[in-house]
Amino acid sequence: MQAVNIFPVQHEHMDASGVPPQGDALRSVYRLEFGSLDLPSSYRVTDNYPEANVVLANEGDDSNYDLQELRNVFVSQASWKAYRDSWWANTSLRLKELGADPEQADNFPIAAKHTLDIVVDGNRTGQGFDVFEVGEPEEDREAIATAFETLKIIDQFSGGLLAADPDRPSVILSNGIRLGQNREGGEYGGAAFPGGVVVNMPALKEMAREAGADFYALLSVVIVHEALGHGLERLVKGDSGRYFPEHFKYSYKRVPGEIFDDVHESVVARDALMAASSQPIREYGKTAPSEDFATSVDAAVAEVMGWDKGVAALPRFNSSPDAYRTELVLRLMQEAADIAKKYGYTPGIVGSEVRYVTGPDGNLAGVEPARKVEVTTVAGEQAVREEIDKMVAKYSPGSEFIVSPGDLV
Repeated sequence: MQAVNIFPVQHEHMDASGVPPQGDALRSVYRLEFGSLDLPSSYRVTDNYPEANVVLANEGDDSNYDLQELRNVFVSQASWKAYRDSWWANTSLRLKELGADPEQADNFPIAAKHTLDIVVDGNRTGQGFDVFEVGEPEEDREAIATAFETLKIIDQFSGGLLAADPDRPSVILSNGIRLGQNREGGEYGGAAFPGGVVVNMPALKEMAREAGADFYALLSVVIVHEALGHGLERLVKGDSGRYFPEHFKYSYKRVPGEIFDDVHESVVARDALMAASSQPIREYGKTAPSEDFATSVDAAVAEVMGWDKGVAALPRFNSSPDAYRTELVLRLMQEAADIAKKYGYTPGIVGSEVRYVTGPDGNLAGVEPARKVEVTTVAGEQAVREEIDKMVAKYSPGSEFIVSPGDLV
C-alpha cells in the first residue's frame, strides 16, 4: 500500500520539536487524519473477520448500512488500532514502568530516525530496521554504527525473518532518560515490548566504564538480547516464553537467588541425558523461560562474534554458553530462516548469502553479501510525521469499506 498524504492541515497537537504526540493528543491526531481521508462511498460485507476494516456489533444479517455510520465507525476503530500500534506510545508506557520520570516519558523528543533498508541485487525488499535516537542526540557516532552492524548480524542469525516481519520492533536508543533500578541493583540497560526495543545508552556507558568493559560489545549484546532473544520466539512460536518450556521443566516453587529475589527453584532439561549438565546461562535465566531463552541467545551470538571477551568483567552479561541450549537456539534460528522464505529475498539459512564478483577479465574478483543495507537518516520532526503517516497508511480503507457484522474489536 502506498503512503497516504497526511497532515492536510496543521494540527494543534503537532509541533516542530520532534516530540511525538501522546495520549489524547495522539488519538486526536489519528481521528483528524482518518477523518480527512477521501473515504469510500461503497462497502461489502464479509464473513472473513480478519479482512474487515469496519466491525459492527452483532448486526445480524441486515447489510443495508448507512455510509456515514460506517465512516464514523471506521474512523473510531482505525484511530484505536493506529494508537495501539504506535511504538512511541508503547515506549512511553514502558519507560514509566521501568522507573523513568513520567514527564520525560510523555515528552521525549526524537532526535533522528535511521532507516536501514535491505537491498538484494538492486531491489529494495521492503525489509530492514528502524533505529531512533530518543532524547538527546547520540554524540558517539561509533555507537550508532555499532547498532547498525549489530542489526545486520541479527538479520543473519534470524535468516532474515526479523527484518522481513511487517511488525518488526523499532530500536530505540534512549539518551538522557534515566530509568529505575532493576532486581540486580543496577539501572535497567534495556527492555523489549510490543513494537519496540529500548536501549538505555547512558546506563550501558556507565556500566562499561565502571567495570573496564567494552561498551560497544555490551551495546551489541543488549541489542541482541532484546531484539533477537525476545523477538525470535515471538515470530516463530507466537509469543515469548513458549519455546524453552517444551525442553525444560520450570519448578512451580520460586525462591530467592543470589542476585534475584524471585527465581525458579529448579530448571531441569526434559531430556534425561541433558538434565545434569544443562542449566540457565545466568541466574537471570531462572526468572522466566523467556529470559532463559534470551540469555542463551545473547551468549551464543556473543561467543561467535567475540563480544563475550568485551563483557567478561560484567557479571550481568558475562556467560559461558551451554551446549544444549545453544543447540536449541540454533534450531529455532533455522526455523525462523525457513519461515522467512515466504517473504522473498531471504536466504533460507542462518548466515549470510553471498554473491561472487567478477572482474573485467571474467575472473573472480571477490565476494560480497547478497543482502546489502542502505541507511537513510531524517531529523526528528520529519520522523514523527513519517511514523504517523505509516500508521495512517497501514489502516487506510482502500477503495471500499469491508464490513464484518461480528463483535466489536
